[in-house]
Amino acid sequence: MHEEFEDLYPELDEEDRQRFDRGLKRVFVDNYAAVPPESIRRLLALRDAGLLKVAGIGSDYEMDVREDQTVIRAEDRTYRFTVFIDARGQQRLGSKDIPFPTLREILLGAASEVPEVGDDYGLLDPPELEGLVSLGALPFLMHDRPFVQGITACAEIGAAMGHAVRKQSSRKRRRLEAA
Repeated sequence: MHEEFEDLYPELDEEDRQRFDRGLKRVFVDNYAAVPPESIRRLLALRDAGLLKVAGIGSDYEMDVREDQTVIRAEDRTYRFTVFIDARGQQRLGSKDIPFPTLREILLGAASEVPEVGDDYGLLDPPELEGLVSLGALPFLMHDRPFVQGITACAEIGAAMGHAVRKQSSRKRRRLEAA
């Protein structure tokens, strides 16, 4: 149902989006019980060999990511990992999180808290960026597309961006001046 709700989500007004986010959206958390049995057997084999540690920590925990280890404190237990794979999923990111200083400054200067992209993933706002910058990174798309995930979505995003570049290649390139 991810795909069905992904198509429906943009049609919801703000009140319905908030109601959906508080309730039904939680149904779409990945169901690890549906992972193929062969994958489960591999994980159990890694655990049995002492190479993998699996622990239920609940929702009330503290995580400290350091250079040499990750420390997690939950209830009365402390876990230390030299290798830690954070599989909690990606969080939504906004303009303040853009790793490119000039682009971040332009977006924030235009009061754009969340980068707005078109169907081809080109930035739409502010207008001076239109046709110059594409943004297909999933965490930046999750505000409007909370179900975007996986190789299929990435392939579709890449194809849309590729078509946009192909169309633009026939036009003369504009230069963006830094503020």
